[in-house]
Amino acid sequence: MNEKEQILFQVGWLTNMKTIYIPPKMLEEIERLRLQENEYICNMFKVRVMFLQQKRFTTKTVLSKNDTVNDESKLLASDLTKDGIRFYLSGIQKWIAKLDRSINRIDIVTDTSFLEKKYQEYINFELPFFKKLLSETNNDKKILENKKTFAPIIDKVISELEGKMKDFFTKRNKKTTIDLMYVRCG
Repeated sequence: MNEKEQILFQVGWLTNMKTIYIPPKMLEEIERLRLQENEYICNMFKVRVMFLQQKRFTTKTVLSKNDTVNDESKLLASDLTKDGIRFYLSGIQKWIAKLDRSINRIDIVTDTSFLEKKYQEYINFELPFFKKLLSETNNDKKILENKKTFAPIIDKVISELEGKMKDFFTKRNKKTTIDLMYVRCG
């Protein structure tokens, strides 16, 4: 499978997991919980894809509003723009992690406020910062592919920032910023 066909997520990966032996008297409750979990997974997939499409991070319509999500529903790397892949690796992954930690994740899966916050951070801070890094290195791939040569450039660009942009990046630790921008360059 080439990089363009790389599957980022497929619903069936989570809905078709095999379970261990279940005592007969627990089957009904386990089945109810399994159906509830499958519905959550399908909702999470739909919210994720619809958000990416709404923000124009997709190269095509992956899912229409009235489409049904099933085990075969998937998101390919080739379905996303370069910025879409970058946002997926930061904003979408953080949203999934937040849902996974939440006690009431089934209830909040359709709340996109966290995704919107991550999108605003991406557009207003991360993307302009990334463009400054590219400009600073003259798109030299050797510098961008090596964290050791990349780190001093990030320090320099951060030291030249002002206002909200400087506040945003100084709140994060240096390693987080280096890792985030390194992913952006990939």
